[in-house]
Amino acid sequence: RRAPHRMNATTGHKPARSSLAFLPSNALCSPCPPLLGVAPQLCCSSPVPSCHRISSQTRATMTTNSNSPHIPDFGSKPRTTSLFKREQIALQSTSSDLFQDIAQRHETHTETFPLPHTSLPPVPHIRDIDEYRKLYKQSIENPELFWDTIARNNFYWKRKWDTVVKYNFSKQREQPIFTEWFGGATTNICYNAVDRHILAGIGDRTAFLFEPNDPNEPENATPASKRMWTYSDVHNEVQRIANVLKSMNVKKGDCVALYMPMIVELPIAMLACARIGAVHSVVFGGFSAEALAGRMVDSQSKVLITCDGVMRASKVIPLKKIADEACALCASRGHHVEHQLIVQRQAQQETLGADSGISRVWWHEAAARADPQCDIEWVDSEAPLFVLYTSGSTGKPKGIVHTTGGYMVYSATTFKHAFEYHPRDIYFCTADCGWIT
Repeated sequence: RRAPHRMNATTGHKPARSSLAFLPSNALCSPCPPLLGVAPQLCCSSPVPSCHRISSQTRATMTTNSNSPHIPDFGSKPRTTSLFKREQIALQSTSSDLFQDIAQRHETHTETFPLPHTSLPPVPHIRDIDEYRKLYKQSIENPELFWDTIARNNFYWKRKWDTVVKYNFSKQREQPIFTEWFGGATTNICYNAVDRHILAGIGDRTAFLFEPNDPNEPENATPASKRMWTYSDVHNEVQRIANVLKSMNVKKGDCVALYMPMIVELPIAMLACARIGAVHSVVFGGFSAEALAGRMVDSQSKVLITCDGVMRASKVIPLKKIADEACALCASRGHHVEHQLIVQRQAQQETLGADSGISRVWWHEAAARADPQCDIEWVDSEAPLFVLYTSGSTGKPKGIVHTTGGYMVYSATTFKHAFEYHPRDIYFCTADCGWIT
């Protein structure tokens, strides 16, 4: 708690006589206790061997207090009663009370103070309102330059774009309504989300933290119980699952349905699809077999990735059973789902059958056999990334196609600024990936 006399932030002068200050212990003479807040005019202001700076009038009034031998007592009255002396008496009386209070606290109470942080907080992405207004104005008046700057400075592109954006929102029926972002560019969102961080040397940083429904579940309870995933862990698993999908004849542009709970394998499956140019369609894990079947038929999904079961509160939801019913419904409507890739989340592993001509395999077994290396499939900026269906509350669910380049740049940019997100921050989301959160 060593600090010099406080200085006036505007003038640089020492504070007024009524202010208190903490002095370095070596600046006090031997009778003065350390860690003592005192009025500046009554104690040493520089490291001298004795209190030469105390005025003769003040020194004349000091006596020794028997209870606190190191605390000066200002109880003695001077012989004159001039206005100046009366003011001095008032000051001395106040100082005496102050000293007695500090001495008592020093002897009977120990206070602790937190140490300052070892590092400063990160600089905000947008430092002040003026910078925000400047960026906002540019986004309205010159959106091409605004998004061009963001896309160039924050993402990797195998090939740069010819045009930033083209669009037509005209209501004239002879002109189709469309938008096109970063026309002519090629990229891959899996590379931007995972690979480039590995190449930057931060593969050992945490990418995902998983908390199971049961906090007492052992980490090795099931193959899908891993708690902490680094970027390198994610990179390795994504490549293996991408190769598993390739072995199931999934090609660029094919659709893969994901009917899973909120486990780390869900975003890994999404990234694996993106890595090879496949389109994924996440279906909320609370939907029925009928709802799942309708979405798989509409998207013509070749593969379904699901889970054997999931705990919701104290109830087990048999996702695989629901998935099997959905695949049977698809077959009755003329669409054949060729493969199921199943994540084991239940402690007891069941036997997988091959009925109805559907190949079924456990995720962890297929991943263990797969090639650990999978090359990136570079795709056009306007290539479909995923299809997400509306809830269907007002009719048949409608599949909304999100393309690669525009979704990548916009979602990352809005997340960065809305959450003021910085490296090593932890983002916690309780919502489901089936709702594009």
